[in-house]
Amino acid sequence: MRTFAKNRNIRMITDFTHFLSSMGIVPKDTTDETISFEYNGLSYLFVSDKNDPYYIRLILPNIENINNADEIDVYKNINWYNNKFKAVKMSVVENSIWLSIEQFLYSRENSNNLFFRLMKILETVITEYRRGQNPAQ
Repeated sequence: MRTFAKNRNIRMITDFTHFLSSMGIVPKDTTDETISFEYNGLSYLFVSDKNDPYYIRLILPNIENINNADEIDVYKNINWYNNKFKAVKMSVVENSIWLSIEQFLYSRENSNNLFFRLMKILETVITEYRRGQNPAQ
């Protein structure tokens, strides 16, 4: 099994960039710790941490503006989605709802399958959110 610890020079950003390339996705912007890209009409951010080579976070930022929303209803909805979906974190960031998944990835083996699954989970959550499938409302 190949691990990140044995190859510290191989970072998550490099592996995720290769994954995107295999999917025919061209990143919009890349830094040492982030990649922004679009897939199926959604704008994603992939975040790694140079201080923790095992950590990744995949984000769908700004899925909805909540400036005029009832705060209690917003947090009830967020709580419902956080409890329904494995590994998903829905949160409020500067008057906007964001979706994310955080993972620790210790092996490069099957990492492309994990990356794809994380994207699909976020896609599923945002689809349900946009359809208003939430009994907490």
